[in-house]
Amino acid sequence: MKRIDGEEKNQYSYFSQQYGEEDGNKYYYCQQDGPRRAKVTSNQTGVELEEENSGEVDATSNEGLTSKRRKKSCNKKGRMKTGFNCIAMMTVLKMETGEEVQYFPTHNHPQYEADLKHQPLTEATNSCINKHILAYGASAGKIIKTLRGDKFSRVNRESSELKLTRNEFITIKALRERKRKMAAEKSLHSDDSQAVYMQMQLLREEDFNPILIYKPEGQKLVYGPESANNLPLDVFMLGLQTEEQEALMKMASQSILIVDATHDMDQYGHKLLNVVRVDELNRGYPLAHLISSKMDEHTIKYFFEALHLRMPDMDVNCVITDDDPALINSMNLGFGQLIRHILCDWHFKRTIQGQLHSKVNEIEVEDQMFKELCVLIDCDQEADFNLI
Repeated sequence: MKRIDGEEKNQYSYFSQQYGEEDGNKYYYCQQDGPRRAKVTSNQTGVELEEENSGEVDATSNEGLTSKRRKKSCNKKGRMKTGFNCIAMMTVLKMETGEEVQYFPTHNHPQYEADLKHQPLTEATNSCINKHILAYGASAGKIIKTLRGDKFSRVNRESSELKLTRNEFITIKALRERKRKMAAEKSLHSDDSQAVYMQMQLLREEDFNPILIYKPEGQKLVYGPESANNLPLDVFMLGLQTEEQEALMKMASQSILIVDATHDMDQYGHKLLNVVRVDELNRGYPLAHLISSKMDEHTIKYFFEALHLRMPDMDVNCVITDDDPALINSMNLGFGQLIRHILCDWHFKRTIQGQLHSKVNEIEVEDQMFKELCVLIDCDQEADFNLI
């Protein structure tokens, strides 16, 4: 109903189909039309009552209800129904040639921009939001920026033609909740562990099996190297690599691989390990992923062993990690070789700074020494290094 949407936008109003459909005709009434109502809920029984107009409900006057004071569940944004009838309405008549709209535009109450916060989003806006969430996986902030456009830019924010719409009252919290519900609807099972197990079964049936290793918590190994059967029952491990990532890793192994671990990435406290390559433009590309409840070398070595079994002819030239020795030790164990290893620049400098801080008493001398060492570290040409 483009006509209805257009009128609502111009008048800051909303017409709801309150009385259903009769003889194929649809009737739309102003959202402020109707009695003033509020829900009154008993804490003990959960029974809901409705109060008409401005009358109050006596907490002791209803049989079977507790005499304790009941809570009123009122919308924090306020109430639209104020107890009178609005004469504005629309009737959509079903004709043989199509639909005919009878519109009575006059409202017998003031209309404010603030009324927009009580109104539902249009069908077009809902479709746009769902498309961004499902197709693009856009964040809530990104969706809001897309819907609002440049309306509130410095150039336009003081324009006399600026007109608020319902889109301006969309909150990040509401979008995040919608995204969460949509994700829950797509979940294979309400229990997370069962949903993961079912998803792994689907992945194993694909033309290319992306699962490197999978061991549910409290259960035996489902997929992975035979040696991983030695993992304790309380360990959860899930390693993944797509076909494209496998091809990229074979190429990247000839130069440098980066292994990075992140802790407490979900509500279960699991850790995330990524194998990454960086190209000549300093852009990173993920090559393999591991989610695990433990990140010690005797656990994650099975992940690297699974990678080695998938690509037995691959020789890793060099790897960059942080200062956690478990990463390089587990790679050496998994690949069965001593891999050339260097620390990342940030961790290397932090280690040097920590050593200087513990051995140099004067702050100014410590800062000067650290800066001079950084010049040496950042020097990428041998000739320049020798000159220094």
